[in-house]
Amino acid sequence: GGWKARLEAAADAGIATALHGLGQADWSTRWSLDATPKRISFDGAGVTVVIEDEFGKVPLGRLDEAETRRLFEVAGVDPARVDAATDAFLDWVDDDEERRPGGAEDADYAAEGLRSRDSRLRTLEELAQIRGLDPATVATLARIATVWADEGDFSAETADPRAIEAMSVVGEDSPEAIERARERAGQRVALDTREPPKIVGRPVTVTATAEDGAGGRATRSVVAVLTGRPDRPVLIRQLN
Repeated sequence: GGWKARLEAAADAGIATALHGLGQADWSTRWSLDATPKRISFDGAGVTVVIEDEFGKVPLGRLDEAETRRLFEVAGVDPARVDAATDAFLDWVDDDEERRPGGAEDADYAAEGLRSRDSRLRTLEELAQIRGLDPATVATLARIATVWADEGDFSAETADPRAIEAMSVVGEDSPEAIERARERAGQRVALDTREPPKIVGRPVTVTATAEDGAGGRATRSVVAVLTGRPDRPVLIRQLN
């Protein structure tokens, strides 16, 4: 009905406001990339906006076996299932049909009408198709992993501590992980006196949730890249 359209318009306005805020030339007024929720109002609706830096997540397209195993450990996979989950993930993305001990290849997915990707993942939603990855694991990976970045892009200063732990040989005791955990707990202000990362060419996920106070809700989410070009300042890579 009309209320749904209004809330969807409010969520869209939240996305547009966030992208405008990210594009500010003055970094002191630019919206931050540290996933801190911002709240605005639009047409009577309250809108909560979250910006996530895709460079602050674990790059799924460039993981070796040890890194994949560490990621699943950080994501909370049962230790007894980590090896199988690692094998299944690597079988999904490699370009051969040689099944790892705990993995799965095309023949194993045939009954489900699926085939392994045989290349890097294109979307996070694909994780749900990989054998051995339960919904809870997929939901966690969706928060700390990405298909929009490569290993050299990783940015600890905007990352979830779990992503830092997965990317670090030191793990949760690394200085970066401890610092980010403190920031997210409110013990210090993230990026408080430092110039923030360069935004041009950096993929971000912007999620806006509009609520009317009476139980109505609408959510919009985009993966976008700011180009720095006045004629086309934003490229939308994915829209949900």
